[in-house]
Amino acid sequence: MAQNNLHNRLLNVIKNHLEGWYVGTIDYISDKIHNGEMYTITYLWKDVANEGSVNLRLLANSTHSCHFKFSITSTGMIYFKTYLDTTYTANGTEYTPFNRKTDVTDSANVTVYTDATIDSFGDLRGDGVAGSGTNAPSRIGASGAGDKSESILMPDNDMLIYIQNVAGSTSDIGITINFYEIEE
Repeated sequence: MAQNNLHNRLLNVIKNHLEGWYVGTIDYISDKIHNGEMYTITYLWKDVANEGSVNLRLLANSTHSCHFKFSITSTGMIYFKTYLDTTYTANGTEYTPFNRKTDVTDSANVTVYTDATIDSFGDLRGDGVAGSGTNAPSRIGASGAGDKSESILMPDNDMLIYIQNVAGSTSDIGITINFYEIEE
């Protein structure tokens, strides 16, 4: 069903963009944005202490999966890990993703929390490192370094993105997650 909808939308885009001999096409993600089906989460943690950690929790509802890409930037070196099935003492602060199309008011079917209190880490899915430098002067004026990762979070699944500052001094850490949902 979803494939037929995409096929019809792409045909409409092609039909509506004919200009002489030129046929305009649009990629899948741009189509999602144009149709108000793409969401974004941006969050910035300021002055994270050396060896300090922050986290972001994504929880898909029972009817939709979430196809997402995330990137993390930092003014210093960080380690990051992703986990499934983590248990929590407290959810943290709920954060509302925004729709990439400004006139769309619907809400995402994903619940997002920042800085949840972790009871027990779940199954490790992946880990990595981003950023560079071990002292503040080597990082002044830097645009930051980042890493990108892509996943699909299935209905009723919970993913934790855990980030630790290992720069040797305080750092600002930012995360951007772009996602669309697939009704299951």
